[in-house]
Amino acid sequence: MSQHKSIPLPILFKTSYPSAIHPSQQRGEGLGPLLTIYRSPSLSLRSSLLLFLVGISFLTPLGYGLYIVYYGYTKHGLAAAVTWGKTWFLISIITFSLSLILILLLRRSTAEVFIYKKGLKLRKSRWSTKIFHWDQLSGISTTIIQENFFNRTLQTRYHATLYPSQGKPVHLDEHLENLPELITRVKAYLYPKLLPKLRTAFKSDERVPFGPIVIQPHSLSIRSQQIPWDQVLRVTVQDARLVIELKNKIYRVPSSVIPNLELLFQLIRDGVHP
Repeated sequence: MSQHKSIPLPILFKTSYPSAIHPSQQRGEGLGPLLTIYRSPSLSLRSSLLLFLVGISFLTPLGYGLYIVYYGYTKHGLAAAVTWGKTWFLISIITFSLSLILILLLRRSTAEVFIYKKGLKLRKSRWSTKIFHWDQLSGISTTIIQENFFNRTLQTRYHATLYPSQGKPVHLDEHLENLPELITRVKAYLYPKLLPKLRTAFKSDERVPFGPIVIQPHSLSIRSQQIPWDQVLRVTVQDARLVIELKNKIYRVPSSVIPNLELLFQLIRDGVHP
């Protein structure tokens, strides 16, 4: 039976980065030198298979339509050829139109992420570009899912969402090449900047939000319900969810909606007072 297994998310701090791309030393809009680029494949294996199937669905009725027209014309005349063939030609025109629409959508879905020393640039299409300095991002949420079949890993999938200080969350294309490396790099830039501020707020007994979870030294809040830490048995990550086990209840929150999950665990380890 196929099953999904989540992977614990370690705290990722890197202090060294690859040198800027040489010799171009390209620069973004005030973002400094370009370090690297992450792209989604122009055509993934799944997309290629889909295009192949659509192509077959176009060529099959077209080929049969040509055959039936030839047969009808040679055996029964022009009227029979037109009558028998028009339905198949109509089907082939429809599938051809769908193929063109699919190709355009696949071309538009090609995503790029440019990492600069002072920020990043997201390009989802030729007409959609977002630019963020590192201090304009308040966090990142990630989900790592393993698809298993009889204890054998079939596929590992990664999902990531950036949280700007202002505006809506931005989902990263899951088909980006080396997405795990991109996630690690973003965390390596963000977490050392965010952690001191979060620690200061936490030690000052301020409410520190992590999406739907809000923590303080003596309690946490989930779905507007405040829970003292002495009622919490454990906090873990299981099946791509944050699991909060109480003495008489269990809360499960998707990790995909919790930014900076590693920093949440760091603050819990540092300063929770049951």
